[in-house]
Amino acid sequence: MDADCSTSTKSKIFQHHFPDDFINVGIAEQNMIGIAAGLSLRGKIPIVNGFSKMLIMRAFEQLNDLCGLQKVKIILVGHYSGVSAALEGATHHSISDVSLLKNINGISILTPGNIVDLKQCIEYALITNESSYIRLSKNKMPLIHLETIKKNYGFNYESIILNELKNKVILISVGFCYMQSIKVSEWLKNNNINHIIVSIWNYQIIDYHELCKLIEKDNLVIIIDEHKKYGSIGNDIETNLKEKNINNIKLLCIDNEVITDTGDYEYLIEKYKIDSNAIKKIIIEEITNEKK
Repeated sequence: MDADCSTSTKSKIFQHHFPDDFINVGIAEQNMIGIAAGLSLRGKIPIVNGFSKMLIMRAFEQLNDLCGLQKVKIILVGHYSGVSAALEGATHHSISDVSLLKNINGISILTPGNIVDLKQCIEYALITNESSYIRLSKNKMPLIHLETIKKNYGFNYESIILNELKNKVILISVGFCYMQSIKVSEWLKNNNINHIIVSIWNYQIIDYHELCKLIEKDNLVIIIDEHKKYGSIGNDIETNLKEKNINNIKLLCIDNEVITDTGDYEYLIEKYKIDSNAIKKIIIEEITNEKK
């Protein structure tokens, strides 16, 4: 199902191959959720597509009443999340969607950052009994070497060991911020610094015991999340890690007071300090302080 944006969401590809299994409801996200609920009650698994901002905010009442109260299963796919809608401006930027959905019991929030994550998100959404929200960026997911990824509940990670020294940096990314971690990883490799990249794909089932095993006492932990701080997944992770006495944490997200600007994606993430340069700056400051 789509809300009249199948060219942008690419669901038109599915429509081309399976025209009888595709419904374009028009620019009517509330109605789309209602129709999807009816299909779900008839034994179907509806997958609804829309721009993240409109899908969650316009249809919030329907999502609350049908998915939250009635426990009807719908798979939501929110496209153009974060500030990836970029040039469309603040009215299309989706930086509060996760905080809204957290208030509805019965919706899993899935944030893939790469193809491995995405495969797990789709499998999870299909087999779970509750509704799911898959949060996608407008931008292409990064290509990764699948054999290097180690899988755990709620997150995937890659260890980059370049020498016999201890790990220095743990990069924890939520969703498409994984791309910024990849850029920083290349820089860390060039500087011969051991590090671990963690990609959070389902924060609700994170095994914190396993996550904490990756983090040594003096590690610098940097969490990157393309969302406003309040109600963000990054903020939840920071809180949970601090409860486990991991305190050298820096959280990069969008300030709550921000009304986003209009511009290309790279300009926006640089402006709101959630890009690779912002991460590098924190690492450089940490290393400089260690040498004093």
